[in-house]
Amino acid sequence: MSDSSTQARAQVDSIVEMMAAVECDYDLLRDLRDERDAWQADEDTAGKAWGDEYPSAAEELSELAAAAGDCEDRDDAEQRVHEDPLSVETRSGWHAPGSAQDGEGDEEFRILLCTGGPHVELRGDLDQYGSPSRVYVVHKNWGTNGEMSLHGGEQTTVLAYCALVLGA
Repeated sequence: MSDSSTQARAQVDSIVEMMAAVECDYDLLRDLRDERDAWQADEDTAGKAWGDEYPSAAEELSELAAAAGDCEDRDDAEQRVHEDPLSVETRSGWHAPGSAQDGEGDEEFRILLCTGGPHVELRGDLDQYGSPSRVYVVHKNWGTNGEMSLHGGEQTTVLAYCALVLGA
């Protein structure tokens, strides 16, 4: 694997983590933390920890906490997504001079994630409403260019990231 493809994989993994934080159920996370912190053992559960008494709730709390990472709420998670790209650009296709308004009819987007060696960006198509409809990951490093394939839910997650960044 080249340096640029390794960097592209790291960028996609980071996007997947950020979007997990965006999609986290912070209300449930708060409720489970409060439940855990308020729990006190009684005679029947003496010596047991909350997680021992409620293993499914403890597992769910662990999963939610991992998804949230350092984020306190959805706004915090969305702010991190908005601060992530180095630049965000859109462009339209060919048209007669003066026939399209600035930003009207944009067809493509580019989100620059890192530059230099290696360079990674997200490129894709916009639908008629300005929402991303297709995305691909482009990586470059001193004369080598490549495109990374997204598998499984990655395509959907990276499209959701693009939509959030683009404000679509």
